Amino acid sequence: MESFVRRCHFVAASLSMAALLFLAGCGGKEAAATASTEETATDVTAASPASESTITARSTVAQASYESQPSIYGNADATPITNPVVILHTSAGDIQIELFMEQAPQSVGNFLDNYVRQGAYENTIFHYVDPKGFILGGGYSAELVHVPTRGSINNESSNGISHERGTVAMSHEPNEPNSGTCEFFINAVENTGLNYQGTAPDQRGYCVFGRVTQGMEIVDQIAAAAVEPKEGFDNLPAEAIVIQSVEEVK
Repeated sequence: MESFVRRCHFVAASLSMAALLFLAGCGGKEAAATASTEETATDVTAASPASESTITARSTVAQASYESQPSIYGNADATPITNPVVILHTSAGDIQIELFMEQAPQSVGNFLDNYVRQGAYENTIFHYVDPKGFILGGGYSAELVHVPTRGSINNESSNGISHERGTVAMSHEPNEPNSGTCEFFINAVENTGLNYQGTAPDQRGYCVFGRVTQGMEIVDQIAAAAVEPKEGFDNLPAEAIVIQSVEEVK
């Protein structure tokens, strides 16, 4: 189980641009993600000033374990693994995502078993949008109430998949690479600075576990939405962009 806070700071930059991103993430500490063409190591974060009250959520469901993933999803040595496909039905339109089961089994298993199949993403929002960075969602309701989370997972960022435009990745707390739970982001641009850089906590980067196969124009539309900052949410869309449901189609 884990505690979480009301806001998250996430810095991502592409090419010659650098942007400071404040995100509200699952896990409860302050963080930043900085992406650059020099591929500087970065952190996607979750944070709130010490003066703000900390919200704590508890789940009564036991944490799932994916250490024995082949026994859950088939024998990887004998059976080719089929990548699951989901559709995010949002108030802006549909986004279809292929999930990389073989390269990121814990991240995909967590996303599907702990959240998609439990209906946990229904009526959550994209609470951070940036056309020069990414869109972040899955953690808050339209009322900016954080959803309950389950246990955190191992960061599989060393799987060799780069943060290209249209890739989907897990968010986590700064310098705590194994703290990811429910929040995910979709890269609107190439963000190679978020890639795995090394074994140090601040070099681990963020695990890419899927890619958009249809609906990238919807991602661009969401990323370009007008924002109306509120306390703790500096890039909050002025009009809520809601994840109405997530459909598992394959």
